Amino acid sequence: MGYTITTLVENGVYGRKLQAEHGLSRYMETSGHRLLFDTGA
Repeated sequence: MGYTITTLVENGVYGRKLQAEHGLSRYMETSGHRLLFDTGA
């Protein structure tokens, strides 16, 4: 069983034209389930 985790928002900025905000947002997906984990403002 495989899975993917995609980070949508985090507290850091790693590119010159990006903005940061407080919180964490991740999208997780397996073969049978999808979950959006979102915290912050």
